[in-house]
Amino acid sequence: MPPRKRCPVARASLAVTAILYEHFEVDKSDLDDAKGYIALESKSNYEKIFRPLILQWSKLHIAGLQAFFRLWKATGANREDFVKIVELVRILLEAVVGGATRTKKVHEVEEEIQSFDYQRLRQLQMELFEITYEDTWGHHLRQVRDELNHEALQFVKEQRIRCLLAGAWFPTHPGHKPDAGRAPASQPSSSSSFRYAKLSHNRRYLHYADFESRGEHEEEEPEMDMLRENIDLSIVSSVSSNISANSVPSARSSSSTLRQQPASSASTKITIHRYLHAPPPPSSADYNSANAHSRNVSKSTAHAHKPSQSRAHNNSNSQSNSNSNSKREEVPLLTLYPATQSLASEWLDGLLMLLGQKPITAETTKLIDMVSGYGLKIRLLNVRFDERAEGGEGEVEVPSREGLDEDYYYDISGG
Repeated sequence: MPPRKRCPVARASLAVTAILYEHFEVDKSDLDDAKGYIALESKSNYEKIFRPLILQWSKLHIAGLQAFFRLWKATGANREDFVKIVELVRILLEAVVGGATRTKKVHEVEEEIQSFDYQRLRQLQMELFEITYEDTWGHHLRQVRDELNHEALQFVKEQRIRCLLAGAWFPTHPGHKPDAGRAPASQPSSSSSFRYAKLSHNRRYLHYADFESRGEHEEEEPEMDMLRENIDLSIVSSVSSNISANSVPSARSSSSTLRQQPASSASTKITIHRYLHAPPPPSSADYNSANAHSRNVSKSTAHAHKPSQSRAHNNSNSQSNSNSNSKREEVPLLTLYPATQSLASEWLDGLLMLLGQKPITAETTKLIDMVSGYGLKIRLLNVRFDERAEGGEGEVEVPSREGLDEDYYYDISGG
């Protein structure tokens, strides 16, 4: 074995001794002992004052030294990695010995030290690093998290709306299973088995039509001209569903367009409502001419129409909010039966965010957290561990990468 691969046994033994010395606070002064006697007046402080494992010093030292050898071998460490292994052993002993109660047997502590999983130990180490980052850059991290959460929300909002723009198939009856073959019905009928819905390119109308069966391939989607029915989203008053919401405040908000129903139904259902005495939607002739015009406009023109669309939506929201106390009667415009939970999450949250509301399903919330979390990790890659909020005291020497290959890891502990 090369000398640089050999474990320095004497240094390892001294390191374990120093770890135990610091853990049990052997250098504790007599004044601290007097404070300990005062703390004995409360029985709740017994666990902090009495630590009988210190009487088993030799057994703990042997168990810690064996753990040092095991980690050295498992990580393939070199002489240069000695400090890193010491830190791992320190975390291990603090977790096992520090977490042991005063009635725990020493052989149980020894077995736990020997059987402690390396991956779990690495996880504890990363959690400690996160705490260190939080203590050092806590204020800055909170600001970054707020910014990333907003960016992630806008990103997921666009993704959900694009799911609506892509269109999707829905059974017309709950519990219906898809079949093969395609035969679109020219007019909606009671025998229709499937409904195809799709958001218009200007994001103002929801098109849909009923079909007797789906196509042989899901890529064979109906053209927009085949979707003869449409809903003007400006007259939508609420979106109700039996999907469980993970955000109760947003589901119960008086200004929200969501009306949460108990999830007692056997199948998932999304229903779009409007007020009973709301102005009627535009006629088919007016809509077709407007739709034909929207297909020919350029992207810049489409962007130019967005502010007016936003104002129209805000006006409709303010009108619905002003009449919320009058309990106006609502009627359903369209009911969709998503076949999967993912499709239900995409369409429910897509409709809500399209109407200016917050998402409520757990799947969308998880996606927002994941995007925000990855964004934070990418930001932290640009932060060096040795930097401080009050930095600027001097540049840190960056080691040379000469002679290095791709098989390396980042020395985050600075050891």
